[in-house]
Amino acid sequence: AESVRQHGPSKGIDVALPLFEQKMLSRSARMVVGSREKAKEMHSALALQPARKVQRESGGGVDMHKAIGVLQSKRIGAHSVWGEGGLDAVVASALRSDDDFFVGDLKPSPKKRKNAAEKKDQEEEDRRKAKKHKKMKRKEDKRLRGEQKRDALLL
Repeated sequence: AESVRQHGPSKGIDVALPLFEQKMLSRSARMVVGSREKAKEMHSALALQPARKVQRESGGGVDMHKAIGVLQSKRIGAHSVWGEGGLDAVVASALRSDDDFFVGDLKPSPKKRKNAAEKKDQEEEDRRKAKKHKKMKRKEDKRLRGEQKRDALLL
């Protein structure tokens, strides 16, 4: 705003823009460098080494090359961050559902799988009931509005 006041509208923008860009570059440089370093790490062999989150949770019994293959086959990637529960939940779910992937106690027991399936079915049934109830309520509200209009006309 100061440059525009001093130099007028067209020349003021020409003066202000480089100053603004320089200020923004200096403010964001640290974050950009950090992001670049993290991206290099995540796309290197370091990402496959022990102590990554999935490996920590699994007790270290994870073959990361196999995990990446499972995720690729299920088309899970960075875009999956918008999945239910976020990316970590989507990845964990995909790997747990792959029968050949997890070993030992990481693989859910048949009972846990059955309970999870029943819970999912119940949630779906509850959604259907809620949708049906909402539809019936709209119908009833519409009917009542019609009666109110009719009564108003009769008066």
